[in-house]
Amino acid sequence: MKTKILMSTLIDVAIGLSCTLATALAIHLFHLDSSWALFLLTLLLMLASVLRGAFSGIPPLMRETALALAPAAVLAAEFLSSAQSLLSQLFFILLVAIFTASLLGGSCGLYFKQRKYAQASAWLVLVLLYLAFFSFKLLPGAVQTAKQKQMDQPAPAFAVTTLDGAAFNNTSLLGKVVIIDFWGTWCPPCVHELPELNEIYLKYKDDPRVQFLAIEAPDEGESADSVRRYLHEHNITLPGVFDTGNAQTAFHISFFPTLIILDPRGHIRTIDSGLSTEHALRELINSRISTLISVEKPQLQEKTP
Repeated sequence: MKTKILMSTLIDVAIGLSCTLATALAIHLFHLDSSWALFLLTLLLMLASVLRGAFSGIPPLMRETALALAPAAVLAAEFLSSAQSLLSQLFFILLVAIFTASLLGGSCGLYFKQRKYAQASAWLVLVLLYLAFFSFKLLPGAVQTAKQKQMDQPAPAFAVTTLDGAAFNNTSLLGKVVIIDFWGTWCPPCVHELPELNEIYLKYKDDPRVQFLAIEAPDEGESADSVRRYLHEHNITLPGVFDTGNAQTAFHISFFPTLIILDPRGHIRTIDSGLSTEHALRELINSRISTLISVEKPQLQEKTP
């Protein structure tokens, strides 16, 4: 009996280590962000729980599932905090409810020695895992380009002043690649994305050819001081702007967050609306800066008398 318990425990440890090492390898090879890594680890552990339970009975199934619930809970919390609509949150909760019911059904099948029901539930769990993978990973990745608009048109006239007192307008920004983020403290996707945007800003902050502006659309009762305090408390060093409507109206912003990238001629080249993954955001900004930084600044014509 003791030998059996020891062997079962060793198998549990081996499964956990194998899933963790596989996730670490995937992070290294494919540069996965935290959301991808959590999902992969959850997927591997859930798959292990289903296979182990199907062949060994209910105790291993419950142990492996409990092990898998930790990264699953973190992933769920991350998704729910950044989901942009109530519908997407309800869909996620419904998926979790069906998954839990399937897992319990499989456990009951094993307990009452109805293996065919247990195996059917195991297959249903796997199908749901792939559905979750498609819904929250592949599908957002596929629509990432759809939510991005590439263009080449002059930016509207606008003028802003940062919370530190630096003034910018169309003319002063000529010759720079300008990354403008329209966001709000009241907007969960904006808040979720801001730290990653700040990390990207730190990479370019000393480059005179690049300018970042985080333009905050204030909620009722907000002030420049409250936004300044918010950025300070969250260690955000992006040049912040408290917008009273000038820039938001000029660019016709109605969705948050919205990222706008201007080239050195002052033309809008990219508009990206909605939440992006850490990897997608980095890839977009780095690639656009690399491409646009060589665009020639227009020569201002001197007026002839």
